[in-house]
Amino acid sequence: MSSTEQNIAITRRLSAAVGNQDFEAARQLISPDYVHARPGLADTLPSLLTKGPQLEDPVQRFCAAIEAVHRNFEEWRVIVDEEVASGDMVVSRQRIVGRYRYRVEGSSIDRPTFEFPMVVMFKIKDSRVAQVWALGDELGFLKALGVSVPALTKAVQA
Repeated sequence: MSSTEQNIAITRRLSAAVGNQDFEAARQLISPDYVHARPGLADTLPSLLTKGPQLEDPVQRFCAAIEAVHRNFEEWRVIVDEEVASGDMVVSRQRIVGRYRYRVEGSSIDRPTFEFPMVVMFKIKDSRVAQVWALGDELGFLKALGVSVPALTKAVQA
């Protein structure tokens, strides 16, 4: 198996571990110096994580964040649609599909289902995931949950 194929296999195993809440596998696949570079995640995750001391270890932080997300969903799985790799980088087109555990305030949808398409870029170092960049359709996700999203209007006049 080439290093490119090995790197793709690593990212597939991590995606499966995240979807299946297999934290032992995730701990083995995440680098001790892991960095999550998803825009906006720093603002989102603190509201999901339980109050208490901030976890210093990046691997523990990663697993705690995934565990917190899973607590809010009855179903939550990762589907990998496509991957491409070059050197130590793997880019994956994925979907997270599932069912939210609750009704969102102001929504008429009880336990809504969703599909969250995203593109995830992984950097592999020493056969572990060292860095992740992820971009997804947050607006579509909010709409699926029944969150009222006001129409965007032109704010600037020429």
